[in-house]
Amino acid sequence: MADYCTLRELVGAPVEGALPGVTGYLPDVSTDEDKAKLAAVITRSSRRIDDYVTDGAVENYFAPSPEVPTQRIIRGDGNSYLSLPEFVTGSVTTVTAPAGFTVHEYDEVSGRLIIKNSAGALTRYRVWVDGVPYTVTARYGFAATPGAITEACLMIVVRTYRSSDEAFSGVIGNINRDNQIIERALPAAAQEMLDVYRRKYRSRRFAFA
Repeated sequence: MADYCTLRELVGAPVEGALPGVTGYLPDVSTDEDKAKLAAVITRSSRRIDDYVTDGAVENYFAPSPEVPTQRIIRGDGNSYLSLPEFVTGSVTTVTAPAGFTVHEYDEVSGRLIIKNSAGALTRYRVWVDGVPYTVTARYGFAATPGAITEACLMIVVRTYRSSDEAFSGVIGNINRDNQIIERALPAAAQEMLDVYRRKYRSRRFAFA
């Protein structure tokens, strides 16, 4: 399971490379028991982000992509561009097609493979044939967890963790009889960050073989 923020970012002093203004959110967390509880909240909040962005379809969506490229089958839809799932820019190594179909030269542009003509210019007159399964080898996912996702995770964790404190109960969440947190909506700022990725994910729906 991939966590999108860390204990050190939440309870420690600022560290090299940390996002400005997002360290030390919970400086009073010091005991091993509290840290274990907070670690569980981090993991749960990370999965909540996955569920929100991908409508529950993909776990660990924002985990760093493996270094070794993998293959996926993407069907053409009759356009001069082939839209891919999220992938690391520049990582496409090969594209192949079934016998009888040609893979024309292409450029990577904004998450798509756009066909070029014989002069090397982008063209609308050659297409990825509708329904044909193309095998695309690339590093799918993100090179690293996006900074906005880490920041959103920190916000969600802080709200969730604090809602176990009666001083915050009713303001950011409530506690049921089993002492379980009943969370309210995502923090507005976090939801705004996540909505950018949610819209992007929803715009990239693919027909896999």
